Amino acid sequence: MGILLIVRQVPFALGMAGDLDTPVGNMPFSLRALTAFAVATVSLDLLASWETRALRRFRLVRLVPAPLAVVLLGIAATLLLDMLSPSLASPAEHRVALPELASIAALSAAIKSADLGPNFAQLLNPDIWRVALTLAVVGSLETLLSLEAVEQIDPKRRPTLPDRELKAQGVGNLIAGAIGGLPITSVIVRSSANVNAGAQSRVSAIVHGILLLVSVFALTGLINQIPLASLAAILIHTGIKLAKPSLFLSVAKQGPGAFAPFIATIIGVLAVDLLFGIALGLAVVVLMVACANLRGPVMFAQHDDHYLPSFRKDVSFVGKVKVKHYLRQIPDRSAVIIDTTRADYIDHDVRDLIDAFVVDARGRGITVEIRQQPHHAKERNGRWLFRNLTAR
Repeated sequence: MGILLIVRQVPFALGMAGDLDTPVGNMPFSLRALTAFAVATVSLDLLASWETRALRRFRLVRLVPAPLAVVLLGIAATLLLDMLSPSLASPAEHRVALPELASIAALSAAIKSADLGPNFAQLLNPDIWRVALTLAVVGSLETLLSLEAVEQIDPKRRPTLPDRELKAQGVGNLIAGAIGGLPITSVIVRSSANVNAGAQSRVSAIVHGILLLVSVFALTGLINQIPLASLAAILIHTGIKLAKPSLFLSVAKQGPGAFAPFIATIIGVLAVDLLFGIALGLAVVVLMVACANLRGPVMFAQHDDHYLPSFRKDVSFVGKVKVKHYLRQIPDRSAVIIDTTRADYIDHDVRDLIDAFVVDARGRGITVEIRQQPHHAKERNGRWLFRNLTAR
């Protein structure tokens, strides 16, 4: 999430909003882009230094959140440049753009003219179902990831309730769709803003929504003066907090089993989107588990003519080849103890393989003892093979 925030906001911090598809040589980069870059740089410096002891000594710094200070700085820079040097000021496409409603009557007229009701005729449109499924999956995944990220930045490390959050999101999306609203989901930006502002309960989300509603209607003109570079700096700073270098080091120390899916997910998210990145990470995990089961589902010990195949926690069908290879190496007139007491799951193909080995051992003079958990024997449905018996 943090890296995705940073990557998506860097173009706005460089003054390239709306120009991402333009060749670099034809890009109107000049002074206005440098202004956006300067605003973003100063904003990042302010965000980084706002929590230092040198500034925390001042009462005003302790009262005003750092993101609000950055927004006010951006508005001041925009208004000042508009008056003194319009050629350096951020153009309209590089600022927040909210529609202005002069009065309640204008709002009422806008609502009446808009087609807000659901169009049930579109239920037969297959594209609607495809988009709806995509929004549901991506929105749910983003909510779960945001909850995990919020838990990491919460000073008290309070646990969240994913089930309740997803239920509330589903009900909210039903209501939003019925009145013509956009789909809603939990996002890390507003959640981190609440945490950084010292929020202690869910009331902060309600207050946050009320403040947004009032601001959209009462402060539209002022909000439209906020340069996108200032907002980009806030989001980049949030992304840096979420994607600390220490996080990469801690995951790397856990070994390839944790680091490989971690890197695969990051690459997928950056290259395509969030859903693809998560799917790629899961695919890497499944592949690594399959390879691990194929490589080492059983340990094979030998002392003279005594052999001890010892099964580990899970033995899936992919381990059948390795088990078969081990059993074929056992010579005639040997003593074999097959230990499955540490195996929580043994695939039926592997069990059948052991059954066949026990039958074959009778004619080869091999003594076989099978040690297993009681529930494994019950799963054989009364068959006489693969029980805690000795075959001679």
